[in-house]
Amino acid sequence: MMRLICLLLFLTLFACGYQVPGNGSAIPDGIKALYLPLFLNQSAEPRLENSVTDAVAEAFSQIHSLRLVSDKGEADTFAEGVILSYGTSALSYDSQDNIREYLAWMAIELKLRRASDGKLLWQNRVEWHEPYLTNADKSIQNDLENAATREIERRIADELLFRLQSDF
Repeated sequence: MMRLICLLLFLTLFACGYQVPGNGSAIPDGIKALYLPLFLNQSAEPRLENSVTDAVAEAFSQIHSLRLVSDKGEADTFAEGVILSYGTSALSYDSQDNIREYLAWMAIELKLRRASDGKLLWQNRVEWHEPYLTNADKSIQNDLENAATREIERRIADELLFRLQSDF
């Protein structure tokens, strides 16, 4: 009797089709080829659109059933990405009231539309922030901010991928 109960419990748990959100490649049926143009940059930070678009393209390339195309005419779906904001602010100070740490943040929005009729298939907004230390050397300070920005872009792209796969 105990074996039968264990067998039924096993079948119930593992045969129900449950999967951890974000681990599959669940995207809407019909999306096979995605055109991902350069993000629109509404922030005051120049050239963010290039690296954000690259990060999102790299994340979306993990979906095995999805092909990124460079020609909008080949796509059944196209993306509309917008960098809504980017900024930095002081996060912490030392005992002499000098800035010790900054916080960089970014917010983006991504929409996926069907190419044939422009119907909105999916939309999401993601924000991320990342702290970074200050440095008296301006060159090193810029490198630290750039590293924080790259981390934000990677995290935002990963979060978009997770949400896309979780929503469908």
